[in-house]
Amino acid sequence: MKMTLTPLDSPLWEVYRGAYGNVREEVAILAGPEKDAPEVGRLRRLDTAEKSDFQVAFDNLCENLSHQMTFYEALYLALPYMVKLLSRKIAENDFTWQVNIFSEIGCCLATDIPNQRSQEFEAAMPLEILESYQAAILRLQEYAKKFVLNNADKIGALPEWDIEFLLVGLLGVFGNHALASILILSDDNNCGLACPNCDFYDEESYLDDPDFQAAIETLPTEPWDGQSFDQPQVWLPALLAKLGGSEKLNPELLPYYFGNFTCPECGHQAPLLEFAQNCYFGD
Repeated sequence: MKMTLTPLDSPLWEVYRGAYGNVREEVAILAGPEKDAPEVGRLRRLDTAEKSDFQVAFDNLCENLSHQMTFYEALYLALPYMVKLLSRKIAENDFTWQVNIFSEIGCCLATDIPNQRSQEFEAAMPLEILESYQAAILRLQEYAKKFVLNNADKIGALPEWDIEFLLVGLLGVFGNHALASILILSDDNNCGLACPNCDFYDEESYLDDPDFQAAIETLPTEPWDGQSFDQPQVWLPALLAKLGGSEKLNPELLPYYFGNFTCPECGHQAPLLEFAQNCYFGD
């Protein structure tokens, strides 16, 4: 598979739209020199931090692609451009921008959950668009792995919120979309549950509740080898323990997400994440 950039004059930009419409303008700004970025209005109106017009254009694109943690088809076209921007910032050794891009891209990718996408839309998609999207994800994952392994000390020196957002973003980058989305959408260790086999529903379960913990069968895991990122139940708690953890990402509570849970009404047993995913994203 080859990552390709859809031409900015392609009519596909009007077909593959974001939350606020066509994203071609933002993508065009990010594809050009940073110093030439025109003035643009902010979509994130509560964000009052001082930022360059280039940064605002990037924020606007990410807001377009992940508004209310909903999947928008514009991501198919925009992702290769975002990965291209990341490669520029890697070449410039710009750590701050890399943190920003991994965090935001991961949040966008976290919305890519099968039952959130239009299957009819995807079936009609040109093959080269889908292949480029998948190639962009693979390249992004390679960049992310090197970034974490080469910058652990710098990452650990970031403010807690930035570490938290980055690690949730990395979950999205490495394909753990449902867990990343649940962590973004939930508060205070809340883990909503809905049984896929019956009508059991509970949105008031909390991972730090001893009674809830007792109902989860946690599974043994191997120590993290410090290199692989294919098992989030291994690398995420290990990395969090090294970086200090946070209120939302507690290395002592995260293993419960990967344990097994038994429905108290019908006896259906499945990974806790299956119950949580059905609660947040079920039909």
